[in-house]
Amino acid sequence: LWLQATEDERVRVVVFRVPDNAERMLLAFLEAQRHEGDWQAPDLFIKFDAAFETGFSYSRALCDALIESYVASQESFEQQDVAFDWPFAALPRPDSAAGFVALVKSFAEHHAAHFRYAAAALMPATTTSAGAFDAWLKAALEAGIPKTVRLVLVDSPSRPRWDDLLKDRRETARRIDAPVDMFDIARETAAQSPSSGPAVAYRQLLADVLALVEKS
Repeated sequence: LWLQATEDERVRVVVFRVPDNAERMLLAFLEAQRHEGDWQAPDLFIKFDAAFETGFSYSRALCDALIESYVASQESFEQQDVAFDWPFAALPRPDSAAGFVALVKSFAEHHAAHFRYAAAALMPATTTSAGAFDAWLKAALEAGIPKTVRLVLVDSPSRPRWDDLLKDRRETARRIDAPVDMFDIARETAAQSPSSGPAVAYRQLLADVLALVEKS
């Protein structure tokens, strides 16, 4: 679904629309991209969960998080024979949405040989003002998302937070509908257990009960 949504090079924003109970599955997808395997996309996903309080503090927190993540990945870079030489310390870091976009652009372009896009997943743990966050995001988009960067947003069918953005930017924004149900997954996992007995039967029944409660 991600590859289909991003095959159009005009796309700059991707909205993952997942059920309320499946956000952990999305987090698992983002985490899995950090490890090599058949499931890996050709892009580098970076999750940003800093709380949004003001546009200035959020911009600074995002820039700090990007640099801290880069520094923490030094050993991984060296193991993959990737030069750890992005000159982040010499770069300007204004506390603005445009400043964050510029920093991500610098990082993505510096390491462009190793991934297609740097996908910045904006998932603030808390948001003091939805309107202020919308204004910050608008400023980021108006700054111009470069061709090496994609912004990732998240909402749910019960709270379609980004419908207006998708409508206003239909050429450059895409929605991924991922109807993942954690209770269905739990039930299927229990059913496929190689063992048997009361414990397996209990897990199956518990998954069924939770699914019924959720959907009732």
